[in-house]
Amino acid sequence: MTQAEIARMYGTTRAAVSYHLRKKPGPAYPKRTADNLAERMPWPEASGKVKRTPEWRKLLNHLEYVETGGRGMSDDKLARLAGFYRELEEFNVVVEFDPSIPPRPGSAGGGWAFVPRTEKDGDLIIRVNEHTQMTPRDYTVWKMPKVRPNSER
Repeated sequence: MTQAEIARMYGTTRAAVSYHLRKKPGPAYPKRTADNLAERMPWPEASGKVKRTPEWRKLLNHLEYVETGGRGMSDDKLARLAGFYRELEEFNVVVEFDPSIPPRPGSAGGGWAFVPRTEKDGDLIIRVNEHTQMTPRDYTVWKMPKVRPNSER
């Protein structure tokens, strides 16, 4: 919700809502956008058409879900994400990024492939390779979530 919507809901001003949010202890919660989520993706070489593919969007949705627990995400986005997780499990695959992977027919861009899971992948949903720059935190972010969309509804 925006600060103006919260203010209307409580019969106060947007300035009052802003004041209370600034005084609230704990971390700030910046508005999630595709751009600020994309900055946290572990593929610095991904650019252009690679970022207009379904795989990129699925991985952005995963990142948003991990960060928010699904709060604020649309039902449609959560349903698509649940399907993505089912696909990974059913076919026992992970998502791999390599700029040399050609586009699939009808795709906006290449760079992505669903590849068979190996023991080295552990419980990650992505393949770590020479094109992936992982931080220690990434090894928890890119795991299959224990609680998934639609499983808690």
